[in-house]
Amino acid sequence: MKEVYEESIGAFLYNGRIKKFLLLKRINDPFWEFPKGHIEENETHESAIKREIKEETSIREIQILNKIGEISFIINKPDINKKRIIYYYLVKTNEENITLSHEHSDYNLVRL
Repeated sequence: MKEVYEESIGAFLYNGRIKKFLLLKRINDPFWEFPKGHIEENETHESAIKREIKEETSIREIQILNKIGEISFIINKPDINKKRIIYYYLVKTNEENITLSHEHSDYNLVRL
């Protein structure tokens, strides 16, 4: 059985101007999520956060405030065990114009 290890980065993206967090809805999926994605080889957490937020929302101006925590889990499939860890950060922006990537169908700004 093949074993795979994946690291991802996620952002609790807070808009300081309107005081709301951004949630994204993935295409063909009923769930809402924070911006997140895989960390590429030799990529720092900071550069991965900036890249993922830009790719998924078109937001460029961000301030990474602090690491919130991490989640790890294992996905067991018949031919592969995938261990995944997601590092979450609190990130602030004042940008309000959002253009979604092809991965998402909708977004919502919410007070948490």
